[in-house]
Amino acid sequence: MKLSPPFLVSQVCGTFKSVYFDYKSRASNEAPSNPWRVQNTALFPRLDSFLERCHDLLDMFKTIVQFQKLEKVEVGGNKGRTLSASVYQTYSDFASVLDKFKLEKYDVLDVEVRSGSTESAQAC
Repeated sequence: MKLSPPFLVSQVCGTFKSVYFDYKSRASNEAPSNPWRVQNTALFPRLDSFLERCHDLLDMFKTIVQFQKLEKVEVGGNKGRTLSASVYQTYSDFASVLDKFKLEKYDVLDVEVRSGSTESAQAC
């Protein structure tokens, strides 16, 4: 199974935080008179924001894969033609929003960017 880059990054960053907390705990056990005085809230807000962005992208990728499956759906039965047209319209609307999102010129992994395609990302 091939891992997507956002998933791999998420795993690496999660492991980094886990190792940090393990060593912080070990340091306080081995040298209780000299504990680490670094505040966790000072270290990880940007990393946490980045991880959240990676999770958002993973969710968006999963959604894209699911919507792309609609391109080839054909429904049979009495109302098949109507339902197939409705499904295709949903796919067309999705494809249009996705095309707009692809044209955005900002780095989706940059957690400092708050504007841009917020509307496009939410529509996906």
